[in-house]
Amino acid sequence: MKIGIEASAMFRKQKTGVAQYAYNLLTELTKQMPHDEFLLTYISFVTKKPEKLNPSPPNVSYHRISLFPGKVFNAMDHYLIAPPLDVMSGAKADVWLFPNFFRTPLVLSRRSVIVVHDLAFEDAPQFLVPRHREYMHRRVPQSVRQSSHVVAVSENTKRQLIKHYGTDPDKITVVEPALDQDKYKPAEAEAVTAVKKKYGITREYLLFVGTMDPRKNVAGLVRAYAALPDEVRQRYQLVLAGAPGRDWGWGYVDEEIDELEQSLGQDSIVRTGYFADADKPALMTGAKLFVWPSHYEGWGMPLLEAMACGTPTVTARNSSLSEAGGEAAAYVEQTDDPAELTELIQKLLDDDVRLAAMREAGIEHAKKFTWATSAQKLAGVLRSVGQKKR
Repeated sequence: MKIGIEASAMFRKQKTGVAQYAYNLLTELTKQMPHDEFLLTYISFVTKKPEKLNPSPPNVSYHRISLFPGKVFNAMDHYLIAPPLDVMSGAKADVWLFPNFFRTPLVLSRRSVIVVHDLAFEDAPQFLVPRHREYMHRRVPQSVRQSSHVVAVSENTKRQLIKHYGTDPDKITVVEPALDQDKYKPAEAEAVTAVKKKYGITREYLLFVGTMDPRKNVAGLVRAYAALPDEVRQRYQLVLAGAPGRDWGWGYVDEEIDELEQSLGQDSIVRTGYFADADKPALMTGAKLFVWPSHYEGWGMPLLEAMACGTPTVTARNSSLSEAGGEAAAYVEQTDDPAELTELIQKLLDDDVRLAAMREAGIEHAKKFTWATSAQKLAGVLRSVGQKKR
């Protein structure tokens, strides 16, 4: 069987969660389906030299779409008049996989599978810029209808697909994101010491990882931290690891954090900005708590990464976060109430017995999520759709 994949998102320089999901699943799929061919298509203005799978399997080929300049292609795609994907790329497949929400409007093969990561534009539209929200509203429901099958990354996303679009439950398969089990594990003490020195962390610390984005509720976390007793803040710094909001159009989040930081003192909050991905396991291992009180998520991969590193995690009971965190995480019920988060953090920091239990439970919980298991589910979907009669 020939499997076409619209892989443009995978080849962007800044890898999003969508790109990581697709890359890791595909890497494992090629091992589990060695007799099938994978035709990776990508648009030339995204990259001229794609980052190939490593190691690059013999059953993968790359097909560049370069018929149109970037602005022309974007306009054609926006108005749904782009030529069929398989014609533009020359990749003739039995089934197409679209891992980034949208099915290309025109593709000669009617067999197609899309991956829907979340429905934030339906459930939490205030966190999307209007232009992006409008585009998602127009394209995602259409792609869900046109596709042969839909992959949802969580049970919550599946429920929302049924709720908002009336999608047949039998048309949806849940394929959860997973972990690189070799990468995410408790780091050695020397690695933790080195990473603290590298990013200017001088005390014990609480950690957040992610973009300074209003949906992530970073300002709420900072307010909760600011409300902790002085002696607690003197012992624990708050480390915010990730891209500043201004780089993604959310500069007002940076400004809000600036104001709170000035009131607390310059050494209370450490902002790393962009950080090396290789540093993440040590950064997570060294934290006393990993705190991730997001307003809405399609999954919650950082929770599992922190758990795998042996770090107790705190999150919110909303969207899919309780699926990702399971019984190993501690939860706040309301993300717009910093006082609840302050109280929970304080209770945990005062309870070494509970923290030890959360460390053990988190490591065991994270072991359940492997790319081999996720790829096996997706392989079943692709075989089922690809072998159906036209």
